[in-house]
Amino acid sequence: SYSSKVLNIKTKKDGGLTGKIMLSSEDFDKMVTYAVNMVLSAVESIRKGNITPYPLNTSNKSTCDYCEYLGMCKFSEKCGNKKNKVKNVKSVEELES
Repeated sequence: SYSSKVLNIKTKKDGGLTGKIMLSSEDFDKMVTYAVNMVLSAVESIRKGNITPYPLNTSNKSTCDYCEYLGMCKFSEKCGNKKNKVKNVKSVEELES
C-alpha cells in the first residue's frame, strides 16, 4: 500500500485509491503523461547542448523564486536572458492543447 506525502490519498488492497480525490484516474493519468513529456523534452534539449537558463514564469511567480542555485546559473534579464512565460492552467483539458 502507498500513502502520499503530498496528497490526501492512499492505495487500497484492490489497487484503488481512497481519500479526498479531486481528479479522476483518467485526468490524473493525463497530468502524469504531460509531466513526463515535459521532462523528456527538457532532457532531450540538454542532451543537444542547450543549457541556457530558461526559467518558467507565470503571471505572479517564477521558478527563480524557489531556486537554490540562482547565484550559480547567472540568469539575468538585464543581460538578455528570457523567461519562459506560461499561463496558469485551470483544467486538465488545457494541458492537451
